Amino acid sequence: MIAIPRGELRATIEQLFTPARSSHGGPGALGTELELIPQRRTPDGTLEPLQLASLVEFLDSRARGSEFSLIPGDRPAFNVASGGSLTFEPGGQLEYSGPPRPTAREAGADLRRVLGPVRRALGVTGIEMDDVGISSPAVTGSIDLQQPDIRYEAMDSYLSTISPWGQWMMRRTASMQVNIDLGAPEQIPDRWRAANLLVPVLGGAFANSPLLLPDGTRAASGRLWIWPRIDPSRTGFVLPPPGGDPVDAYLEFALGAAVMLKGSGPDLEQGDGRSFSDWIAEPRRREPGNEDWSTHLTTLFPHVRPRSWIELRFVDTPREEWWDVPLVILPALLYDDDARTAVTELLSPTEPRLAALTETAALKGVSDPELGALAESVFRIALAAVERMPPDYFGAAQVSAAEGFVSRFTSRRRSQADDSVRAAG
Repeated sequence: MIAIPRGELRATIEQLFTPARSSHGGPGALGTELELIPQRRTPDGTLEPLQLASLVEFLDSRARGSEFSLIPGDRPAFNVASGGSLTFEPGGQLEYSGPPRPTAREAGADLRRVLGPVRRALGVTGIEMDDVGISSPAVTGSIDLQQPDIRYEAMDSYLSTISPWGQWMMRRTASMQVNIDLGAPEQIPDRWRAANLLVPVLGGAFANSPLLLPDGTRAASGRLWIWPRIDPSRTGFVLPPPGGDPVDAYLEFALGAAVMLKGSGPDLEQGDGRSFSDWIAEPRRREPGNEDWSTHLTTLFPHVRPRSWIELRFVDTPREEWWDVPLVILPALLYDDDARTAVTELLSPTEPRLAALTETAALKGVSDPELGALAESVFRIALAAVERMPPDYFGAAQVSAAEGFVSRFTSRRRSQADDSVRAAG
């Protein structure tokens, strides 16, 4: 007996591909989510993990009479007067989720207005908010789960049955997520396709999590290398064939993914690792319900994810001076029709090798000859698109930063990871 009709399962996926917001009359809105890694430098210069309570206490002290307000509840979080929120990841990483802004200029200004002063004020107290994609294993001591949360505890327990890398992902990594409008129904398949094709090229170009792997290999983006290893069934690419429907592709992906969590709220429990499709076919203790399906969808982590917008998850947290660069390059490529067509034509031949190219990007960044050449072409297409978009969509300083990034890194086949080396302990 099928617990949930397939039509209902698909309808839930359709909602994820239904725009949650308009484009505000311009090319498209832009949302950003940026994570920073907290650590404390001791008097002898040693780095150690920062306990979340210390970070919350500091932010709460600033909240009085400021733009922050502590949200009551078991999980610490702050509302920001500008419309965003400050929350904390399982390892204590601070995440700012900004509201969608009509332009990249406003999205970038919001990011700097909120996080810039927080970083500097914390720095005065000896707390460093590292703007990098993975914490340094030179940090002494283990990093425990910082959130007393049943969801995180169940996720942590489940992922630990697969490999040690799930715990690394939860505790030690940080990313910049860029959220793009889905657009009109006829635009969705093209934007979805282009976004997926960009993963290895831009994942390599924005690599900023250098890590010495257990076999001695140096990865430019340790975070990107770790990601498929946490659980291959729920990570990677969801890309239909050309002309195919991304809704159908995502439905099959979700049905084939292992069940990490069951239930919801206080009744949440760890899944048994069978796929959702197998759970439907063989219920055992009970049949899955709509709440199980909704919870399951929140545990899927492809590089490009639908959430009533397109969530781009493959960018390591950049150094602060480069925060604006992804906010220029990604909307220019996905909102400008000519740019999106050009990158799709350029990158379509790589589609059969996307997973392998992403592995190469994780290890080598853009020092790989093929990825380096593709990245330079992609940035050139993006910067040309900037000139065609409305003049107030990007700030002059943002465009200058993007041009400087290409000059300093991409054209020299380098990434931010080349500025430092981090060894796995």
